[in-house]
Amino acid sequence: MAVWKYPSMADDEPTVGPRATDVADLLIRAAAENPDKLALVEAGGRSITWAELEDEVGRLATGLGAAVVRGAGLSVLGNMLAARGGEPAADIGVSGDCVFGDNRGELRGGSGQIAVSLAARTAIVNANRISGGEASLLLQVNPKLITVLANITSAGIVSGGRPSSTWSALGAPWEALNIRI
Repeated sequence: MAVWKYPSMADDEPTVGPRATDVADLLIRAAAENPDKLALVEAGGRSITWAELEDEVGRLATGLGAAVVRGAGLSVLGNMLAARGGEPAADIGVSGDCVFGDNRGELRGGSGQIAVSLAARTAIVNANRISGGEASLLLQVNPKLITVLANITSAGIVSGGRPSSTWSALGAPWEALNIRI
């Protein structure tokens, strides 16, 4: 019998019992623990890391109409967020769904910085008022798995990662549904 183990499992770690999980959970854990480590080499020679494998499996599941989102969920609603200097007023990261709505955020004295950063698998971002930073709101979310509506920002909303050279405009249809003042 072959036993598949994710990278952090020790050889003597039990593979049955309370630690047993399904293949999707094993893939998510492997991608989180070793995103840049080699996961597969295809017959044609293409190499795939754990992070790339998780992304491809997620896109395939989404394309097939699956509505399963794994990971933690988070709602950040109705908060006052403020920071001075080089750190964001909020730096949010969650492995599942994130609802970020009706928040007021401000970054003072943080030129070249981000006022609020949000990384999630899926996100609903609505009715926030965020000011300051080179970008008021940085969204690190798959563009196909996000809704961004009725936000007011002083420096706009961008998507991408860090550093700022990877940022891009929010794009259609969301750019037109938010206000930059």
